[in-house]
Amino acid sequence: MLQAGALVVAVVIGVVAVIAFLNTSGPGPQELVRDFFSQLTARDTSRLPAAAPCSMNPLCQPAALRTSYQPPERLRIDSDISQTPSSSRSGAKQRYLEISYDVAGQHLTDTVTVRYKRTGLFSGFWSISDLPGSTITMPKPAIATVTLAAAELDKANPDEPWTFWAPPGRYTATRPGNALYEPAEATAVVSDTPVTIDLPATLKPALTTNVEQQLRHRINACAAQRVFKPDTDVTSPNLHTCPMVHLTPYTITTEPRWTVQRYPTIRLDTRADGVVTVTTLTPGKVTIHYQWTLSILEPRDWNTVDATYDLNVDGFLRDVDGKTEWIAA
Repeated sequence: MLQAGALVVAVVIGVVAVIAFLNTSGPGPQELVRDFFSQLTARDTSRLPAAAPCSMNPLCQPAALRTSYQPPERLRIDSDISQTPSSSRSGAKQRYLEISYDVAGQHLTDTVTVRYKRTGLFSGFWSISDLPGSTITMPKPAIATVTLAAAELDKANPDEPWTFWAPPGRYTATRPGNALYEPAEATAVVSDTPVTIDLPATLKPALTTNVEQQLRHRINACAAQRVFKPDTDVTSPNLHTCPMVHLTPYTITTEPRWTVQRYPTIRLDTRADGVVTVTTLTPGKVTIHYQWTLSILEPRDWNTVDATYDLNVDGFLRDVDGKTEWIAA
């Protein structure tokens, strides 16, 4: 009888040991958290789960954190609290890990929830239910491609901002300059609260002066033409390249002559979609001189016309192959 009892006890102990082994197979809560931060240290997000929050997330792409990203340092697990939800009937468990780490000289804290999911009678696994980090929101001006860390962000839908999850760390966002805008750069530290990164849209310091000079050259080129409707680009009938026109009701005229009396002054403004608008502050002045006649036979009786017009140069600017181009409104 004693031998049989000892055998039963041994079997029970063996079963309990097997169940304990099966229930604790795979990485435990603290191992999962340390492994997650090890991936950030290696600047490698390729092993993060493909589901949310990594689904369609530019920061979860291969090599997205290789540059312009500073990972957290000195991870510490300050407490590990176990809890079984009262509503659980399947033996589900969860652990709350209070963690702290340093990023760019800042000491930051967070709480990571790790849940145990049962997959069988005696088996299951732990997983991080809410990855450390938070959301980054960035406006999308359609100036040029924005890079966050090493990830290029799409310029589509400039009226809608980007918002996506980002793991903890210090991020640098950059946007190259062009003929209109200065290059832009901004940094932000992501921990457990949402972050907004605004890249400044700063116009080139000499842009207003350069555009005024361009407009003067354009006006001079237009005024040099002996026509009533000057145009410096006849290949584009819908593009008004000259800011002056005279509609004459007469069929027989001499060649008109344009004379610039004063050049306009302007102001440049930026829109949320990256468009730079040109507003005329002080209109310029231009005069046209020509003669007309109703006589068909010589000698003809000629009449003189001298008309003065304002030069309004409202419009917008665009970058064309690295050069600034003015387009009339």
